[in-house]
Amino acid sequence: ARHLSDWVNVEIIPRRGDRLELTERGHEHPSSDFVFAVVKIDGRVQEPTMPLIPLADSPDWTAVDNCPAYALAYNKEMDFSYKMGRKVKVDVVKGSSKSGNNIKLGTWEEWVEAIKDAIDLYGETEIDHELIRSEYIATGASLSVQVRECPVDSSFARRKQAEGSKELSTLIDWIENFRRETEPDVLDGNISLPFVAELSLLHAAVYLADLNSVFRLLSLGADPSFLSTDAGSAENLAVNLAEKTASDDRETHGKLLDIMNVLKKDMAGRKQKAQS
Repeated sequence: ARHLSDWVNVEIIPRRGDRLELTERGHEHPSSDFVFAVVKIDGRVQEPTMPLIPLADSPDWTAVDNCPAYALAYNKEMDFSYKMGRKVKVDVVKGSSKSGNNIKLGTWEEWVEAIKDAIDLYGETEIDHELIRSEYIATGASLSVQVRECPVDSSFARRKQAEGSKELSTLIDWIENFRRETEPDVLDGNISLPFVAELSLLHAAVYLADLNSVFRLLSLGADPSFLSTDAGSAENLAVNLAEKTASDDRETHGKLLDIMNVLKKDMAGRKQKAQS
């Protein structure tokens, strides 16, 4: 939950080919004299394909308006899947994208880990590789692919937020069922993780801007003043996150303001009860 803001996209855009010289078999093939590119991430074809442009020694998509950009999402702090053999491939194809009479000239490919390392080192950059060629193209053909890091869109962030809330709700269900089947005081809402900066489930609910889970955890006895070594109290966390989202995420900002008020009210009630 605390790493929701660390999701980013790696954006991938094929840019220029070089030395795309056809072999005799390439010249003999009846496919049309156009090229396009097909991007594959983890073996899955990304839509739409790159636009058709005339076949040339150095085909150039930089001069084409509205070329698609292909996004690969990962989390900079907690997602290590980019290290697990993931690849990006770009097939350069001669023919028409609307016709089956096409031939693959060659393939640009790179490990996702290497792409991420290049972005970390250079920022926005182009990676130029010799194509893994087919029988239709001569040795030495290459393709440059632009890569850069950019924010995920709001729909992706909302989806990740919803996934986190669903997981948290399932855990709260388990706590409630456990309490019903055993002693009510055996387990409460103050569960925290010592190996994750003493963050509690209530902190997680705040990170997720999940008001319903906040209510449920408070009803289980969660203490809003419980301190995490990383985030302070749940109330402090709500205040800080509300400030960060005030200008660019009004929906989440509004939810966090509601959570702040609920936590303040709960703490005031605890203080009043302690004094009486």
